[in-house]
Amino acid sequence: MLATVTIAACMGRAADTEERVAQFEAMLSEELGAEVELECPPMVDQRPHYCTAMVVGDDELAFPVRVTSRGNDLDYTTKSWVSGTRMVELGTHALSEKLDIAVDSLTCPKISHMPDGTTVRCDAKAEGVSIPVDVRMVVKVRKLEFEPVGGVVLGDDAARAAHEMLHERGTHAEVSCKRRVVVSVPGKRFECEARLPDQTVRTIHYLVTGNDGGFELGTEPPQDQTAATHAGSRG
Repeated sequence: MLATVTIAACMGRAADTEERVAQFEAMLSEELGAEVELECPPMVDQRPHYCTAMVVGDDELAFPVRVTSRGNDLDYTTKSWVSGTRMVELGTHALSEKLDIAVDSLTCPKISHMPDGTTVRCDAKAEGVSIPVDVRMVVKVRKLEFEPVGGVVLGDDAARAAHEMLHERGTHAEVSCKRRVVVSVPGKRFECEARLPDQTVRTIHYLVTGNDGGFELGTEPPQDQTAATHAGSRG
């Protein structure tokens, strides 16, 4: 969410409100990447007030800002509203660090109302593939979660497909994939592992067939890439 910040202010008189509003407008405009206008009541020290922020050129995009003066300081927060700038920052980190997706770009709405459990949509680009990303506000911890909903192969789907294939062949194995997601680049290859009842481990090869999460199972890479693979890699 838009961070609570403290800026120096000389409060105590209603005449100071105009100056404080100008500072708010500049700071919020910079964070949102869009011009913002604010409407605020006269500000009295130690009392919370609610201002209304409006994005210039978008009459439907307005949100409240809670303001409290504390002596020479002024605190403000947008509470359940999250800026696109903050969402992009958190989302790029989450996709890169937690899912190992090399994000080329991520675009999100300029600002979104995110009460508990709300989901909004961002769009990421990685390896030339468009990846829609659902952003959800986690109820208990007030934290944003980022989940790709397209443009990737899910590790759980790949493991499930291998498990079913081996089961049909009379082989019982636990299949696991180290990566939760793989960017769905046609021709890209990845591997998962099958652990057999005797604890031997076999490599399962996959070939991505489209940019919509499709893949083929049990396809080995060309021979010049297989020197170090297991002999039974076809599953």
